[in-house]
Amino acid sequence: MRRKVLIGLGYLGFFVFGFIVSFYLTFDVGIIKSGLENLTKGGNFQLSINRLDKYRLSGFKAVGVKIRFTDSPTTIDIDQIQARISLIPLIFGKKKLSFKALLYGGKVSGMVLRGKKEFRAELTAQGLDLARLKAQPDKGLTISGKLMSKMEINLASLDNVKTWSGRIETSIGSGKISNLTYLGTSLPEINFDQGKFNLEMKSGRAEIKTLELSSPDFPLMGQGLIEFRLPIENSLFNLELKLSPSDSYLEQSELLKTLLPSDGRIPYQGNLAGLLSIF
Repeated sequence: MRRKVLIGLGYLGFFVFGFIVSFYLTFDVGIIKSGLENLTKGGNFQLSINRLDKYRLSGFKAVGVKIRFTDSPTTIDIDQIQARISLIPLIFGKKKLSFKALLYGGKVSGMVLRGKKEFRAELTAQGLDLARLKAQPDKGLTISGKLMSKMEINLASLDNVKTWSGRIETSIGSGKISNLTYLGTSLPEINFDQGKFNLEMKSGRAEIKTLELSSPDFPLMGQGLIEFRLPIENSLFNLELKLSPSDSYLEQSELLKTLLPSDGRIPYQGNLAGLLSIF
């Protein structure tokens, strides 16, 4: 009896797999292209795709992707993106998407898995030239430099922050920071040699192990802890930054001299919204 059940399940699985493959091979990808573009009209951003093709089994490749934000002058240009949906996890009610994108002279690749109560993601960014991000120079924070990043996030239960774990390692090569504000005061352009940010997350907490900006103008070091709470905007931050702007940099902003503490230390305890209001 058990053998017959297994054989029956095998035939059923093969039928489902064959149906998906046949559907994929005969499916008109133009429907997806126009559907995605129409879906974003009137929303927070607008998506346009120059060309969309099938890519291997259960995958698609898009060329010439543009994302324009309605409330921001920023435009994201993606030269090429490839994405594949894994078929086997679908049987168990999970959606797994693998992707690779070419943009800003670099590459981003990774994986996203979403179940009913779990979420996992892996992402690697290599050599992204942030200076190629199209934004109006007089609006919003802009950063130039080449970005390298690796991220692993494992939210075993979306409803229980104690099960969350992961890590983020990011570095930016020499570049500039423009349009940065501190307590409502615009700061002069900052030249830097390197930026680093490392974070480790486990048991519902995240420790910022490295937060560093090596700069002749505005050296910065920091550390901190994040205690996750739901909803996520209620998470608590306990941070401290040590700012050491050079004398020549301070001469460009007399107001900054009066705003900065004498020891250059800026502590912060509060939620995410309060933190964003500082800069």
